[in-house]
Amino acid sequence: MAKTRERSIARNYYVDLGKTAKEISLLIAVSEQTLTKWINDPKDNWKEQRLAKISNAEVRTDNLKQVINGLCEDRLNLDYQLKNAMRDKDSKAEAELRTSIARVDDALSKWNKALQALDKENKVPLNVTVKVMEEIFNELRVFNEKLYLQTIDFQEHLINKIASKYA
Repeated sequence: MAKTRERSIARNYYVDLGKTAKEISLLIAVSEQTLTKWINDPKDNWKEQRLAKISNAEVRTDNLKQVINGLCEDRLNLDYQLKNAMRDKDSKAEAELRTSIARVDDALSKWNKALQALDKENKVPLNVTVKVMEEIFNELRVFNEKLYLQTIDFQEHLINKIASKYA
């Protein structure tokens, strides 16, 4: 293929870095028209790869945490306002603030449940992870024993790193 290197770079820009065809065309010597063909090529499916990357569990978890953090800031602000309303003996403002606080607390509760469900859904048990890693490294040994032997320290490091998440 004539532009194999450019296509590989373009894929990385599009899928991994989220750049548009226009941005990519300015970065590498490929027209937007060619990039659009590559992006829409059904055998490579760059759009689906990009979507999978941006909607993976880690990204969704981070997004939920950002929402929760924003709600926590709102809650603290409302609490501060409530204290001022109580100090000023403004019963109308106090009632409105208590209603707002209840809404934020309810939203926080629901978002936290969503975060817990996502965490539970995406956790792979340690024994399964270790089993998969063993199979991968066994296949590596069959494929290229020299490379397998060079990765033994890495294997131990990786298994310990993964195990520490479950400790």
